[in-house]
Amino acid sequence: MKILWVKAGGLVPLDSGGKIRSFHIASELARRHEVTFFTFCGKDISDDQRTLLSTFHKVVVHPLKVRAGRGIGEALDYMASFFAALPHSISKYCRPEVASHLRDTVAAGAYDYILCDFLTPAAAIPFDGGVPVVIFTHNVEATIWKRHMDVAKNPIWRFVFKREYQKMRAAELYYLNRSTHVLTVSDTDTEVFARDIDRAKITTIPTGVDIRYFQPMSGEEPNSLVFTGSMDWMPNVDGIVYFVEQILPLIRKQLPRVTLWVVGRYFTILTGLLVAVVMTAVAAGRKVSPFLLAGVTLTSILVGVVYVTLLRHDTSGGRYVSNLLLHYVLPIGMAVYWLLFARKNGLIWRDAFVWLLYPLGYFAYALGRGASDGRYPYPFMDLNKITLAATLRNGVVIGVLFSLAGLAMVASGRALSRGRSKR
Repeated sequence: MKILWVKAGGLVPLDSGGKIRSFHIASELARRHEVTFFTFCGKDISDDQRTLLSTFHKVVVHPLKVRAGRGIGEALDYMASFFAALPHSISKYCRPEVASHLRDTVAAGAYDYILCDFLTPAAAIPFDGGVPVVIFTHNVEATIWKRHMDVAKNPIWRFVFKREYQKMRAAELYYLNRSTHVLTVSDTDTEVFARDIDRAKITTIPTGVDIRYFQPMSGEEPNSLVFTGSMDWMPNVDGIVYFVEQILPLIRKQLPRVTLWVVGRYFTILTGLLVAVVMTAVAAGRKVSPFLLAGVTLTSILVGVVYVTLLRHDTSGGRYVSNLLLHYVLPIGMAVYWLLFARKNGLIWRDAFVWLLYPLGYFAYALGRGASDGRYPYPFMDLNKITLAATLRNGVVIGVLFSLAGLAMVASGRALSRGRSKR
């Protein structure tokens, strides 16, 4: 059987749950069938996709010029698409030239099936081309946007999320109804889709782990919880924050000494979770020390600066929202809160170097974890691509800049604290 697997945004590097899931399913199909992989993605990762030739019969890449980061250009692109029928996360990829290239590929290939990986490529799929189309849904995309809308406190963001939710729901229903078959990753997703499309055309491929492999080791720690969900995905962040705020206190009433470990790979996400916990305590009226507030603010600013200067890349859908909130809104919001509202009394020069222990500890952890599984979270510490000396040099530079920023924060806090006391 000849299958054309279509995915927006590329398949490698395997840095997300969706990519890992798609890669392994597509790889297994390629063992038994002739699978051609077609992707349209940013030029910065287009060459990487050709490494998949060892897995698939053929790889077709359509490079796109997409804006990196979340600057003025990206905002203008979004405003230009605001009144369009398609959600921005789909329209930014599914351009006329992509649809034309894909149609030509379908016409030349005599394929038995087209597999649309995620909803994003659906707008470029030639549904009228005579080839059955299977849509592999990894999520109910509209539900994710509705959740963003429901939890947004800023009315402007709520309006934006509502608009994207409405467009995503319409697009989801339209393309799923046009497809020959729909794959879901859970029975829950199947139930949601079955309200609007024929249940007979939906098949669930459960996502999970092999519980026979993941068994407790001898000497396990009692009363200990571990969360291992990918923390670069906003629903997971939303879920663990809800668990910490609403569920964990109930567990601690029965097991006061229970501990929770959140095993994350990305400094951004760990810092975002730390900010969420600290600011939840502030909102609840609990006393949070100026040392802790300043340190959390400093690390969130570090997240934004490192992302903007070293790590900006193209994202879409829910990851677009995650990037925007974690790398822009969070650092700016924390900086404004600390300057205008946070207590700053008692900060001392030594605090700058104590705060440094957090990123240094993460740096050591990331290198150790990368040495064990071969995956490094950031390119400036990726020992698969750069030398250990270059990695350590990058760490020293970031550490020095962080320390200087910490000293500047202590100086600012002491000055602002004295100014308030005089008033």
